[in-house]
Amino acid sequence: MTRLGFVILSHDNPHQLLRLCNSLETMFGGCSIACHHDFERSSVNMSKFPSTVTFVNPSHRTFWGHISLVHAELAALRLLYEKSAPDWFYILSGSDYPVREASLIMDDLNRSEVDGYVVSQLIQKREAIAESSEEVEQFATWHDVARHRYLETMLKPDFMREIESASDVTEATRLLQERYSSILIRVQRFLPRNLSCYAGDHWITGNRTIASVLLSENSVISELLDFFHFSAISDEAIYQTLLCNSSSLRLENQNRRYADWTSADGHPKTLGTSDLPAIWTSRAHFARKFNPDTPVLDALDVALGISNDRSSKSDAR
Repeated sequence: MTRLGFVILSHDNPHQLLRLCNSLETMFGGCSIACHHDFERSSVNMSKFPSTVTFVNPSHRTFWGHISLVHAELAALRLLYEKSAPDWFYILSGSDYPVREASLIMDDLNRSEVDGYVVSQLIQKREAIAESSEEVEQFATWHDVARHRYLETMLKPDFMREIESASDVTEATRLLQERYSSILIRVQRFLPRNLSCYAGDHWITGNRTIASVLLSENSVISELLDFFHFSAISDEAIYQTLLCNSSSLRLENQNRRYADWTSADGHPKTLGTSDLPAIWTSRAHFARKFNPDTPVLDALDVALGISNDRSSKSDAR
């Protein structure tokens, strides 16, 4: 029998996190959940969570767009595999929610011929891209941003030390977001060991083989963590770079997630009931992002057969 595991990264809305964990337990009885919650940003009453949920404790301080997110997730992934060694794992945020029946998700995974679902794109220097392709021209803006982030620019180390030592996490995150564009310095950077740079969506799905690669305590991972330490949005490149440079892995360039990126602010749109037709059509396993206690979550509970008692909205603080 295929066993599932979930790594969840959260920092606020503990009752939304509780609802997600309860729903996963209801849908996938016997699954294991490892959660990294930033306790410095909000408290959580761990006793209210199902016994299948384990928290990374003590937690890491996490910041938007910072390598701390990667360290937090890897700590939770290690905890998950020390606890149960599932056949497959999903990395989720606290604002994600399942959008496909459990039986169909399990069917997809049982029929899978790959090791992982990882959205990725090779990041190259501008002159290496064919200019004649209209598709490439449409993609060039994102590619340029990724190239600047990972191969040509980095945050000034002195500013990163200021961020990391800040006592107020909210203020540190705000500074990182507001000052990002003004503190970049242009440098040419080379990945260790002649690795190619890949980037894509943060949220990945993998089997036990993928987990073993991510959790390997070897010099390659250590060098990549060092390389991306001062990169903005490192969580959208480090997994892709590590996994896509492993020739033995079988990867599919999609991650079974639904997100609407039509919002003008550079973040995925907050989903509502009007998005349900597109969500169903996508055949995604999970979608993001949702507000706490939004009616669309109740609609998803009904469609997926999740009991309202198990997806309790009670305070988890």
